[in-house]
Amino acid sequence: MLTFIKSLPQPLKALYVLAFAVFGVGFAASIVQIATSDGAAGVFPLWFAAMGAVIVLVGVCLAADLRSSARATAEAARDYRPMGMVNSRPFAPSPGFVRLIGVFFVLAGSVFVFIAVTKFR
Repeated sequence: MLTFIKSLPQPLKALYVLAFAVFGVGFAASIVQIATSDGAAGVFPLWFAAMGAVIVLVGVCLAADLRSSARATAEAARDYRPMGMVNSRPFAPSPGFVRLIGVFFVLAGSVFVFIAVTKFR
């Protein structure tokens, strides 16, 4: 996974690192809040919105092919072999398909943010 992230162009690389950081901090904060109070109602909406915003930003990078991020992602996926499996091939590693995935990331991240803003109040 680190080799995959290292092969990406800079805005996308930083967003992937940010996504892992937001997930880790939000997960830890939710666990602490659940352990110390009645639930994670205070932290969870913020975590949900932050993850949605990061997903939207990753999707925009991929869909707009910012600094050839879709091409770099397709090349990295083409060369990636999970758990050393030599015969493993990824599904459709083309820049067009990666851009389509980026559009779906934008939609999914928007749903995360929308739910965080409307449903958790």
